[in-house]
Amino acid sequence: MKILIADDERDICEAVCKIVERAGHTCLCVYDGALALAAFEREQPDVVILDVMMPEVNGFDLCRDLRARDPHVPIMMLSAKSDIVDKGVGFAAGCDDYVAKPFNSQELAMRIEAMVQSGELAVVQEAGAENNYIFGATVEELNAIRDTYDPKAIYKKNPLLRQTLDALVDGTFPDEDGMLKELYTALLEGASWHKPDHYFVLHDFDAYLQAKLQANADYQDIRAFSRKCLMNVAGAGKFSSDRTIAQYAKEIWKVK
Repeated sequence: MKILIADDERDICEAVCKIVERAGHTCLCVYDGALALAAFEREQPDVVILDVMMPEVNGFDLCRDLRARDPHVPIMMLSAKSDIVDKGVGFAAGCDDYVAKPFNSQELAMRIEAMVQSGELAVVQEAGAENNYIFGATVEELNAIRDTYDPKAIYKKNPLLRQTLDALVDGTFPDEDGMLKELYTALLEGASWHKPDHYFVLHDFDAYLQAKLQANADYQDIRAFSRKCLMNVAGAGKFSSDRTIAQYAKEIWKVK
């Protein structure tokens, strides 16, 4: 997983980065809010960790901006502003967790790992695996192949995958701005800032295809498929920021 860390205190940023890397993840450190926003757009991280008091753009405003751009990416606030009001502002801005400085390294590592494992898998636990279509490798499986992963070998071995990728560059789709060519190259050759297929898309291609075919087959029973959708939406409600604020209002702020 790729984790973006934004903190104007470089020693803090580096300390958190070490925790992230020890857990087998990739970290990217930036030192102000504007750089964090640019890095988020460029790198598309899986998890974001934000300080509050940063130059250019503060963490609260940045969190709101990132949440508007991506409703699902896990965001943690990491700040010396530990007052309950500040935490409330952070959760209202859309963060998923708020950790006060100074922090315990072991606790922070566990909280980060919980965020990595959250999201869709947590929804599955609430809504039921039978109402979701899960595909692809686990974090443990990816960590085991990370150093030897060869997307070109998968491309050469899988005819259907090769046909799908080649369609990006063989004229099947218009590509006036070159974005499809850039995607094709990123998957097979990499780029200046990442290895080839750094999200393991080709590795998960067959699993995705099987999940898609299963969903198509299940759709033949419209009533049963509609129930799956309803249960999925209902199960995801627990993870909304509105629910978080309501819980804080009831259990901490004691307001109605």
